[in-house]
Amino acid sequence: MKKAWTTLLILAVTVAAVVCVRTGALDAEAAETYFAGLTADHQSVITSGNYEYRLSDDHKTIIIAKYTGEEAVIEIPSEIDGYRVSEIGEGAFRYQEMKSLSVPDSISCIGRQAFEYCVVSDLLRLPENITIEEDAFSYAELPPEVTIPAGAAVNTCAFSYCEKTKLLSIDPGAVIKSSAFSYCEDLVRVVCAGGSRLEKKAFEYCGKLEEAIFCGDVETEDGTFSYCDKVKITEAEESAYETWTQSGSEIPLSGIVSEEWEPTVDTSVTEEAQDVFDRAMPDHDRVDYEAVALLATQSADGTNYCFLRRTGVTDSDEKPSYQLAYIREDPDGNVHVLEVKDIEIGLSDGAEPSPDDVDEINLEILGSPASQDGVTVTLEKAEAERSDTGGFEYSFSGTIENDSDEGIMQVVYTFALIDENGEQFRSFGEVFDGEEEAIAPHTKIEFSHDGIKWGPQSVPASVKIDISSVKTEAELPPARVPQTGEFLYQALGDEKLANIKEEPPVALSFHIDQGGYGRTAAFEKGGDLDQAVELLCDIKIGEESGEWVTDNYNWIRIDWEDGSYTRISLNLRNLEYYVHSTPHTYQLENLDAFWSFAAGFLKED
Repeated sequence: MKKAWTTLLILAVTVAAVVCVRTGALDAEAAETYFAGLTADHQSVITSGNYEYRLSDDHKTIIIAKYTGEEAVIEIPSEIDGYRVSEIGEGAFRYQEMKSLSVPDSISCIGRQAFEYCVVSDLLRLPENITIEEDAFSYAELPPEVTIPAGAAVNTCAFSYCEKTKLLSIDPGAVIKSSAFSYCEDLVRVVCAGGSRLEKKAFEYCGKLEEAIFCGDVETEDGTFSYCDKVKITEAEESAYETWTQSGSEIPLSGIVSEEWEPTVDTSVTEEAQDVFDRAMPDHDRVDYEAVALLATQSADGTNYCFLRRTGVTDSDEKPSYQLAYIREDPDGNVHVLEVKDIEIGLSDGAEPSPDDVDEINLEILGSPASQDGVTVTLEKAEAERSDTGGFEYSFSGTIENDSDEGIMQVVYTFALIDENGEQFRSFGEVFDGEEEAIAPHTKIEFSHDGIKWGPQSVPASVKIDISSVKTEAELPPARVPQTGEFLYQALGDEKLANIKEEPPVALSFHIDQGGYGRTAAFEKGGDLDQAVELLCDIKIGEESGEWVTDNYNWIRIDWEDGSYTRISLNLRNLEYYVHSTPHTYQLENLDAFWSFAAGFLKED
């Protein structure tokens, strides 16, 4: 039995229109007449100014297929030739360089790789409720500050490997899916409005990420910030979102410093600034001063600093207070305090760092056993232990019992962490997924989850368990797992692929991504396509390897006569395949012969 988070299917069969190119702009009447004669199988591309576009499936709006201009300021139009622009198509703006990019409210979807490898140096504006597909902005150089608008759905790897962006704001209701911002190595701070949702591994491998500020109720999943070793979680009142996004602090900078001051983009306290702060603060037996953030600096025959200061009373239950501390360092290195201003910070009651003397906790278990549709989940042990980063590491164990007369294939259950005041401050889920073998009727299995980490937060007192969903064998049949020795084209359970020798494809392409540089080999009807298909059919499933190559996004795509296509995800050695929600990798035999042949046709994207 295996458990894993639900994730995207790697093997996908999608319908794609056959596209022919037509040049010359049409007026609205001519375009309407022209489009009226098109079928779902044959759809032309129209050129209008710097844009090539095609009609949407419902023939009511248009999709931008390609941008051909070189403007520094790009404001995508909401209408072209009298038709509303509803979507940006796959790869439409790849490799473009611009100062600013504005996407109009008419557009509801940005397609895969639409802005891949683009440079947007100053401003990126996106509309509310936009859907941003896989790899839409991957490897792009975006502005230092980026905002994800309210209601947006940001799909897997949509902003992966983006450089330059340091501050990310997420408006209410936005959904950030798995790996959406993975490997954004310059990202320092993420500010999330209440009502937003961050799914599993949304920010994995963001090595410089120091702080995530949750303004209100933000939903997260296990491992949202996986491999972000520096990140700390800060909770603030929902009303504090605008001031965080405006200034990188809990307070707006307007009125704090004059125009002569330079606000810091990254408000973390540098070693130099920390030394100035420490030397300027008076020694006190009962009072501790902490430099929370460096908000601004000023050059004036020396350097002036504006700190956000936290003041706490030692051995006291009093809540800490916050001040603006203005400190001057003269040219000789002497420091003194210019001014201290008291301010109100909207931190919630549970947002203070956990007490240092709380290291291990046996959590009170609530809601156990939890039952749904004949399935009972019993949490028997729940423990929390302080981690090296100041947060807690959680361990849970218990049983899942099937009291029904059907086999149970999948159970999704959640843990809600509750502080000593009875307030829930985090929740995350786990999945039992039988894949090939269900929990038999009237039997019980054990589960354990260890090493679940969260950053500094409220001190947990109890945990409540609940069941989110239960799926039987009838609802989620046992999956077909590729078997060692099978041919690849037969092993994946795709009907068209399994019948490839009887009904050959019309095209086949092979893409590799090495160190961020994409190259593709494409074969169409003729001897080269026949040889590529023959070599593809010789590839066999080898042993399961468990080897993932995270910096290679490679695939084989097979296009069929009816306009659909099959896509196989792999790296240069392994097939990467998901069964229900569990990832697998398999060694591939005879792949070298296919690769050697395709290598002679590779062209840089």
